[in-house]
Amino acid sequence: MSRSLVFSLLTVLFIAMQTHAGLTRHHSRANEFNVDQTLIDFLLNTRNFQQSDPQRSNECFGYYLPKLTDCYEEYEKDYSQCLESSEDRRKKIDESTYKQREEIEDSSEHACKLLESCVPKKDSIDYFECFELASNTNERTMYNVNVNASDTLAKVRQAYSESDYLESVCLVDSKRKYDGNNKVIYNSLQSCLNGETDVPTTTTADPSHTTKTTTHVSPDPTTTETY
Repeated sequence: MSRSLVFSLLTVLFIAMQTHAGLTRHHSRANEFNVDQTLIDFLLNTRNFQQSDPQRSNECFGYYLPKLTDCYEEYEKDYSQCLESSEDRRKKIDESTYKQREEIEDSSEHACKLLESCVPKKDSIDYFECFELASNTNERTMYNVNVNASDTLAKVRQAYSESDYLESVCLVDSKRKYDGNNKVIYNSLQSCLNGETDVPTTTTADPSHTTKTTTHVSPDPTTTETY
């Protein structure tokens, strides 16, 4: 195997492992993703074809390795987008509860102030009457706080659950898309190494060889002449 091909393989492996490491830091489900091992296994399984025709092997890998790299990077982009969308949804859910949070905090602060106002009283009757009244008032306040908190909590849990579901669907779809694209590339690479298909080439049209076509409109509007 030529030095340039070895370098290309190492480059792709590095990119794949960096992609895997980045996704793993992002989300635990990325443990399912192991592109570096897939490429290593493929190289081991096709070593006979590589050795039988080194030139073809070099050309095949030279064409398909960039495609594998693009496939890895596209998956990383899709995967990250799933997580970013999930994070955005959670932020919006939290933002939607700001009004309820303020109401609960205001009620709690008012309840605390009622109790604190009783502390400076020196006369025992005034002191205990103050706490009795404050407690009765706070009992109703705390009941409302409990009801509002419980109701909002149930809604937030449901919204979080729906967001997690959408995230899971997105991650599964991105993985399925990657698996499909990756399989096509590996199958094409295998066919190339086997000699079943020609080595693909990327060509650019030469402007000097373009054919200019002129259309002449004849007197008869129902016919045209092209030359």
